[in-house]
Parts: sequence; C-alpha cells; structure tokens
Amino acid sequence: MATKPSAIIDTRVIYCGDNLDQLRKFPAACVDLIYIDPPFNSNRNYEVFWGETKEKRSFERVMAKRLKKDCELKEDEKLWAIGRGFIVRDLPKTEEELRKYPPFEFENWAVVALGGIPNKAHVGDFGIDGRIYPVGAMPAQRARETGEMEFMDVWYPVQVKQRDKVGRPDIDAFEAVMMREDRKLGYFVGFDFSGDALFEIDRFRRKQGREIKAMTVREILSEEIERGRS
Repeated sequence: MATKPSAIIDTRVIYCGDNLDQLRKFPAACVDLIYIDPPFNSNRNYEVFWGETKEKRSFERVMAKRLKKDCELKEDEKLWAIGRGFIVRDLPKTEEELRKYPPFEFENWAVVALGGIPNKAHVGDFGIDGRIYPVGAMPAQRARETGEMEFMDVWYPVQVKQRDKVGRPDIDAFEAVMMREDRKLGYFVGFDFSGDALFEIDRFRRKQGREIKAMTVREILSEEIERGRS
C-alpha cells in the first residue's frame, strides 16, 4: 500500500469488479505492479468460482480484513477522505440492499460470507444452498494426513431464505436434510427467525443432538460470525 495518496489514482480504495472493466477506468500508465493474490492460504480450491460474483466477494472480504488487521486502517468514508482510512465500493452494507438482490445472488452472498462454497446449480439442490468445510477437513491438510480424499465427507450444510422471518416449516425441512445427510451441524440464514422456528431449533438440538445455527443477515453484515465450526 502506498504511504501517501497518489496524485494519479486513489490508492486507498478497494475497487470491486471485473479486472479489465476497472482497469479501463484508470488513467494510462498509472500502475507499476499488478499483484494477484486470491486467498489460496485457505487451502480451498477457489478455481471453481473463478470469474464469478461469489468468488469476487469472498476475496474482497479477505482484503478488507487485511487492511483492518495488518495495516491498522479503519473502513470509514470520512477517514478515507483525509487519507487515513479505506473504503470498499459496490459491496452490500445494509439489509435493504440485500433485500433487492436476485434470490440466487443473495444465496451466494450468504454462503460465501459464512466461509462456504455455494452450489453451482440452484435446481435440484435437495435443500442445500451451500457447504462449509471446516479447517481440519481442507483438502491439502487431510490429503497429507490420510493420503485419501475422504475430506469431502466432512462438511456442514447451509440453507438460505431471503425472507423477513424464517418459520417453523423451513426449519422442519432443513432438519430433514440434516437427518438425511447425517450432519451434526448446519447453518440457516434469514433476515430473522420466528419464535416457533427458534423453539424447534432448540428442540432438535436437545432431542437429536444436532445443532442448527440460526444466522441473521444483520449478524453477517456485522461480521459476528466467528463462531465454532469444529
């Protein structure tokens, strides 16, 4: 990162979009180095998302966290204006923005925000919009330990509903998915959950020993999702 703002181009902005489209907007001869750094350190195969919205957004989230943690910069419009912070353009920041997303794009956003991999197909997904692979089940690590590809069976299902309140029938259906797939943990994302839905989630945990983490969009936007995935 430049130590001071460039006179040619603003170096304190994360520009979100297709590389070629964004580069065409910049002045000629304003770039000294192009550094390509997808989050390969996660040991995930991000090539399955290459060039698609869902991969792009996961990368931007990683970069924003790096700027906050490693560069000790704050994501703030006013600080950015005086050269002391940074901003991220074109990412959803409010619940209202996400309510306007097309359903499949909303699903992709939610799954990626949780650190999961969205389904490529949205028809015939059998009630699963995406999967989260815990760190200990990542391909590189498990392959070294076992020499096999059995890591693919260690995953948590994600279901996403773009509605104001997830109801009891939605939870009942997801419980059936978890029983069918023999999963001990699953994630359900919605804008909010009804009392009946939360009651059923608790009953399912006590009776079946299987946990459904109910995640609201507000929690995800606030990055309050660093919970146990082990």
